[in-house]
Amino acid sequence: MKIESPVKKFTGSVTLPDFLNIGQVRAFEDAYFGDPNKVIREGERAFVSVSDEKMLPVILDIVLEWNLEGQPEQPTLETVVMTPQNAGHELVSWIGGELFKLWRGETDIPND
Repeated sequence: MKIESPVKKFTGSVTLPDFLNIGQVRAFEDAYFGDPNKVIREGERAFVSVSDEKMLPVILDIVLEWNLEGQPEQPTLETVVMTPQNAGHELVSWIGGELFKLWRGETDIPND
């Protein structure tokens, strides 16, 4: 399933699979529903990069094809462009939201 990027800094598209396997479901649930505050000490500020750091490996594992301007064709944790910070977070948030739709079954075409 090819989806178009709404992120102005990273125009283009990514391709998601038609379904998630059980390992991908579990990793997605841990990253999407997990508490990012658990990885910081009490009283510290939680930056969005904390949640992005949890979701990004899941995204990199699931996305089949990357066609985004400003991103490598085969991004890894070391090469994916996450700056400027707002654009990087918007990218992770957008793809994470699309994975949520896939997880929930919202991408299914209704039977008529």
